[in-house]
Amino acid sequence: MSMQELFKKRTFRFSAYIASVVLAGLVAACERSVSPAEVPGQESQRFERIPRGPGSTRPEEQPFHDLAKRSPSSAGFYLDNAGRVIVRVASKADEVSAIAFVSAMLDDRVGGLRSAGVTPAGIRVAPATFTFLQLATWRDILFDSVLVVEKAVRTLDLDERENRIELGIEGRQLQSIIPVIEARLGKLGVPRDAVVFQSLDGPEPALDFAPPPTLQTGTTDPLAGGIQIIHSSSACTLGFVAQHSGTTGFVTNSHCSLMPYVVDNTSYTVGGVFAGSETEDPLGYTCGFRVCRGSDANFVSGGSMPLAVGRILRTIGVNSGSLTVDQSRPYFYVVQSGSNLFQGQTVHKVGRTTGWTSGSIVSTCKDATPTVNTVMTCGYEANYGRGGGDSGSPVFVRLASGDSSEVTLVGIHSSESWEAGALFAKLERIQSDLGGTWNVIAHAPTPPSGPLTAAVGGPVDANTSSACTLRYWMNTSGGSGSYSYSWSTNGTSMYSSGGTYWVKFPSAGTFWVEATVGDGTGAQVTDRYYVVASSSGTDCNN
Repeated sequence: MSMQELFKKRTFRFSAYIASVVLAGLVAACERSVSPAEVPGQESQRFERIPRGPGSTRPEEQPFHDLAKRSPSSAGFYLDNAGRVIVRVASKADEVSAIAFVSAMLDDRVGGLRSAGVTPAGIRVAPATFTFLQLATWRDILFDSVLVVEKAVRTLDLDERENRIELGIEGRQLQSIIPVIEARLGKLGVPRDAVVFQSLDGPEPALDFAPPPTLQTGTTDPLAGGIQIIHSSSACTLGFVAQHSGTTGFVTNSHCSLMPYVVDNTSYTVGGVFAGSETEDPLGYTCGFRVCRGSDANFVSGGSMPLAVGRILRTIGVNSGSLTVDQSRPYFYVVQSGSNLFQGQTVHKVGRTTGWTSGSIVSTCKDATPTVNTVMTCGYEANYGRGGGDSGSPVFVRLASGDSSEVTLVGIHSSESWEAGALFAKLERIQSDLGGTWNVIAHAPTPPSGPLTAAVGGPVDANTSSACTLRYWMNTSGGSGSYSYSWSTNGTSMYSSGGTYWVKFPSAGTFWVEATVGDGTGAQVTDRYYVVASSSGTDCNN
C-alpha cells in the first residue's frame, strides 16, 4: 500500500470519527482556549485560536488590510523577479499614500520587510482592477460556497500578482465544473472577471513521508530541526524544537503520526532512541464535506534525548543535495519567529531527504487540499526542492545575505502542492491550532553595535512644479531598541511615515529638510539636509 493510499484510509477513518463526536463536544474542542503556564526565564508568547468566518481578517493578510485603510483602492503588494516591491492600486489618487505605507514597512525594524530578510530594489506602482478588500470578501464567499462543497475544486487563492481570485480544479473535471461555478458566481454577487480557473493536472499531490533508509543516522547531540525522525515504518523530518506551555518537545506534521488530526500517542525515534510521543494533535472542524485546520502539525513531548530549542541543522551548501552537516557551522539559529510573507520572497527549508533547499513563494494564504477530504487553510506555496521524507521540515527566512546563520522561523513543510511544488503551514497557524505559550528562540537577537548615527538622504535638485512631491529618508544605524523619528522643513510639509518624509518646494530657492531620530535608550541625533529648488530642477516625484 502506498503512503498516499494509507493517508487516504486514515483520513476516511478520521472523518468517520468526527461524524460520531457529539456536536457540543466538537464545538468545545474547536473553540477551546488553552490557559498555559509560563516558562520561567524564557521569552514566551500566548497564542489563541485564529477566528474564522465571513468578514474576519486573516492575520497573514493584516498588512494588506492596513494598506487598504490608508489607500482604499489598493490591492496588496508583492516582490517581482527583480526584487522590487510592486504595489497594486486602482485609483491614481491613492498611489502616493500607498507608496508611503510600503516605504514605512521597509523602514520598520520590527515587523517590516527588511526584518524578514527582504532587501527590496525599489517600489513601483501597478494598476489594479479590483481592490484587496473586494477580492478578500469574494474569496471568503467562495470558500464557503465553492471550495468546501465541490469535490473537484482543490485550491482557492487571492493572487496579489494577478489581482484575481484563483480556483484550482482537477483537470479532468475542468470543463464540466466551470459552467456550474460560473452560474453560482452571479447568485453570490462575485464578478465573473474577478475569478480565474486553474487546471490542476497530474496525480494527487504526494505527502512527503517515506520508508526509512537502510542506514539510519543517530546523534548524541541535542535534537534540532531538520533531523530524521521515525515512527512505525515511516520517516519524516523534525520541524522545530520548542518550549510549549512549559513542556519541551518538537513539532512535525500531523500526517507523520499514526492518525492525523487526533491525539494517538505516536512514538518517534532518532537513530533507534526514543525521542518523544505525540501529545497534541487537535481535531479539525467540519467545512462542507471536508475537514479544515490551519496547519498539518502536531506537538511531540520530548523523550530521553536532549532537545535544542531554536536550532536547525545546517548542511553543506544550499540546493546542493548534501545531507552532511557542516561541522564548521552546524546550525541555523532562530532569533525571530513569525513574519509577514509575500509573493516572490525567498524561503529556505532543511529536510532529511533533500537537505537545505531554497525557493520563492508563489502563493500566499492559499486554501489547499493536501487530500481530497482535508483543507489546510491559508497555506503557502513555494518552489523550493523537496522529496519523500521531508514532511515536517522547518521553513525559515535568512535575516541577512552572505554567511549569516540567524533566521526567522516561519513554518513547516507539509506536502507537495498542485502547482508550485511545495506547500507549507505558517508558524502562526501552527501555534494557533495547538494553542498555549511558545518559545522557539535560540538566543536573543544581537543589538546593533556602536553609537546611534543618522543622516538624511534624498534628492537635491528639486523641481518647483506643484505636481512634484519629493521623498526624503533617514539612514539610521547603531543605537539600541526601536527608532522614533520627527521631521521638519522650511518647504511645504506633506506628511511623514517613520523614517520617510514627503515635501513640496513651491518656489525657487534654497531649502532644508531636518530629521531627529531617537533610540530605545533616549539617545538622539539630528541632521539637516539642504535642497536647491528651481523650475528647471531635475528631481520630481520619487
